[in-house]
Amino acid sequence: MLEKVTTAKGNVEQLATVEVVITLIDSESGETLTLKGLGSGQDSGDKSIAKAQTMAIKYAYLNSLAIATNDDPEADRHTDEVMQPKPAQVKNNPANNLLVHNLANSILRPVKLNADCDKLTLIERAVCFFSRPNDKAEEYIDAINQLAPFAYAPRKKRSRIFKAICDSLGITDNSAGSEFQKLFAQFADELSTRKIDFKLFMSINPCHFITMSNPKNDQRGSMLTSCHSFNVVDGEYNCGCSGYARDNVTFIVFTAADPDNPETLNNRKTSRQLFMYKPNNGLLLQSRLYNTHGGTCGNQVESNLYRDLVQRELSELEGVPNLWLTEKYCGNKHDVYIRCGNGFGGYCDWIRATCSTLKRRCA
Repeated sequence: MLEKVTTAKGNVEQLATVEVVITLIDSESGETLTLKGLGSGQDSGDKSIAKAQTMAIKYAYLNSLAIATNDDPEADRHTDEVMQPKPAQVKNNPANNLLVHNLANSILRPVKLNADCDKLTLIERAVCFFSRPNDKAEEYIDAINQLAPFAYAPRKKRSRIFKAICDSLGITDNSAGSEFQKLFAQFADELSTRKIDFKLFMSINPCHFITMSNPKNDQRGSMLTSCHSFNVVDGEYNCGCSGYARDNVTFIVFTAADPDNPETLNNRKTSRQLFMYKPNNGLLLQSRLYNTHGGTCGNQVESNLYRDLVQRELSELEGVPNLWLTEKYCGNKHDVYIRCGNGFGGYCDWIRATCSTLKRRCA
């Protein structure tokens, strides 16, 4: 399918969408295997079809033959590397609009195969709402409204709009580990790609637990503070951080004043949170956020970002789609029991915890 599109700079280009069918033949037995793939390409000259064919062939092989893309969540790790703080991995580039376009088309493929020309045009324009966010927004929103009347709303997350389109078209598959879930998780991740200008560390090193609030303000200036600091006695939990270091589910996430200086990495943390997660359990517990002003209350922007980065890491390590159900801790749900009291009777701040559950556990 060919379509003329106008870029944000006013240039007219040709957008091509191609479906390829590849037949692999065993020369000895005569058995055949058929692969199918969709791809899109855009160019101001005559290369849009060639680009679309290249992407279609690529995704036909990748999706049908489960070809690895140089990321192995089961790769062995050296013990020494595990004990080092791990900078959170986050994509440092804006969203790859061509990848967004191709993932959306792969998800919508079952509908496109049986659609007439008018519906194909609506689908392609709706997809452009996500892959071309700065171009012809009103036209793309109109296409979305024709396909799924209740999908679009101002300020609604784009991933939720796309999910509502899929729901309306009847292609959503919420079963655990489904192809839809895998592709949708990649699509949503790419849409939410952002830049960060700091290093976030994830660590199980005991040293980072016992120094997580130490020392409380000294001659070097402000840093995060809490009743876990060793050099003050105004709190009741001065040894609590050693308890976290000894269990097998807690890890610390933090930022440092100067992440390249070993001394400040250990002793000048500027924000930190504790997370609890048991491998293959699917339940992630997140504490309140501490910064240079002490413990925070309410929903903090940093807290949401830290949780998003941690969830991406855990889902990759588990080898499952990055799909989580997040809610405030309430009433000992999910067999999580938090006791509140004084001293070592239970740390009351955990009642402010946030619980996230991998959706494979909810299926």
